[in-house]
Amino acid sequence: MMLFGEAFDKVARVVGLGYPGGPKVDKLAKEGEPKITLPKTHFEDESLDFSFSGIKTAVINLHHKNPNVNKADLCASFEKTITEELMENVEKAIKKTGVKVVTLAGRSISK
Repeated sequence: MMLFGEAFDKVARVVGLGYPGGPKVDKLAKEGEPKITLPKTHFEDESLDFSFSGIKTAVINLHHKNPNVNKADLCASFEKTITEELMENVEKAIKKTGVKVVTLAGRSISK
């Protein structure tokens, strides 16, 4: 499974933002609209598995086919698709386990 940060780093590299990718993709995404449809990974219904590889590859392929694509829209669409995929899996996990509290945590970087 591709790690979250690795997906952001690869997307940042392909659109010319450099490393580390997460903060740079997020900053550019705020200037765009998530209007580009990107594929989600669909595993079997009961599975809680997910992968960002397909989303990352779709961004790379789209950018290579159309280097003039609006990079802010592409980053916003990438973030939206990953967020939707994560939330779908969290909702499936809640239903499957009956857990009452979910905590999501991450690292925030402000510059």
